[in-house]
Amino acid sequence: MDRCDLQYGRAHNAYVFRDGQRHGKWCLYFLNKERGKRHRFLLKKPNGSIPDPTPAGLDDALELALEKYVALRSKTDRGEEVNVLTLSEMVVTFLEKEERRISSRPHEGITAARYRLIRTQCQHYLDFCCRPGGGGSGKQVHTLRRGHLDTYELWRQEQTDALDKQGRKLPRPGTINNE
Repeated sequence: MDRCDLQYGRAHNAYVFRDGQRHGKWCLYFLNKERGKRHRFLLKKPNGSIPDPTPAGLDDALELALEKYVALRSKTDRGEEVNVLTLSEMVVTFLEKEERRISSRPHEGITAARYRLIRTQCQHYLDFCCRPGGGGSGKQVHTLRRGHLDTYELWRQEQTDALDKQGRKLPRPGTINNE
């Protein structure tokens, strides 16, 4: 709805539009030609407010879109990714989703005890990432190599350094797989 091309944006496939799926809020469409990826961003002011979701809010939306467009173009010109997700952001997003699933009704979501277990397991993972040579929790997800978790089991066993009642090392392989 109400599509409006940005100044200099038509050549770079960038425009402002009202998204009907987001209750008519103003969004920026941006096509990264170098990578062939499309991006749609909800336009927000730094204080979190949004432009008026009517045709009257077009001027505010264009102003915000131009700022965002300049930032996106400079990122893509330097060869950087547009959307970058770090390990800590990924874990926080995952935990927020899981926390919303907590339910006291049987077979609808997860229990509070299961959420605590998941949160603890995520903390173990972040600790693993923050060890020397692990890259830290600020490491970008798209830069992880395939064998990132190859040494996780050994690291967890060294951290725990305990045995169960039968004399087996803790944590057990099943626990490692769950984590």
